[in-house]
Amino acid sequence: MTTSKTLDSVDKSVDIFMKAWRCYEMGKNTANVARGVGMGLAAGVAAGLIGSQFMKTNKKQMKKRTNKAMDAVGNIVDNVQYMFKG
Repeated sequence: MTTSKTLDSVDKSVDIFMKAWRCYEMGKNTANVARGVGMGLAAGVAAGLIGSQFMKTNKKQMKKRTNKAMDAVGNIVDNVQYMFKG
């Protein structure tokens, strides 16, 4: 009888420890997600500022480069589709 009580208390202790460990790991993951979101926002703001300054000075050049980039992306998508088709 005492052995089962001891095992029950060990089981409860392990269960409490595992719950605490999950909370700790969740907190670390949440911090990583928040850090990633912050870095993404910072990169987006920087790209927006640079792009807006570039667009103010060279509108025609920006349009040409954008069209070239869109063509390149379209070609990449076509190539990937071709690779998957076999």
